[in-house]
Amino acid sequence: MLPFKTLFSAIFLAVGGWSSVPTRPHSPYLCSSLGFLFGYDSGIITSTISLPTFQEYFTNPSDTVTGGIVSAFQGGAILGTIVNMVWADWLGRKRTILTGSVISCLGCALQAGSVNMAMLIIGRFIAGMAVGMLTATIPMYAAELSEPKWRATLSGLLQWMLSWGFLVAQWLGYGCSFSSSEFACNVSPLNEINETY
Repeated sequence: MLPFKTLFSAIFLAVGGWSSVPTRPHSPYLCSSLGFLFGYDSGIITSTISLPTFQEYFTNPSDTVTGGIVSAFQGGAILGTIVNMVWADWLGRKRTILTGSVISCLGCALQAGSVNMAMLIIGRFIAGMAVGMLTATIPMYAAELSEPKWRATLSGLLQWMLSWGFLVAQWLGYGCSFSSSEFACNVSPLNEINETY
């Protein structure tokens, strides 16, 4: 059975605690819960681009443009993993996680405050880059810090939290679909900033 401290730590990060730069012995459990953020980031855009307020604010973007919005995140994630190939060993795990968290805040702030389509797509790309950096580093770091008997559990927890993040994103988007204010299309990406901390 998982110790209470371990379970509590995993739940804490899953809902958005600042533990991306671990300093405690149970930090691997916190790290593996970062999957929630990746799931949330991946899932929130699908419901956001379908909101009537989003369509009105960005003057009914074409299918090509909405495809660019969605795929910019994945393109950024590819760049983030390439950045890790070059600089992660030099930076170290903790600094890579910190750098990815700061980049994520920047990308999410650009998305939440976007006043035009280019700003939104650039914000998605930057947030994707952060997720690429973090999802390439966190599982490895968690495995390095964890006790051997919990390594498989932590890998599974990362994927499980990814599913929960996607679920929360979809329900938040569904709830925002009942709002007729511009707040609805800005609250979804803005929540990503809160979860990074």
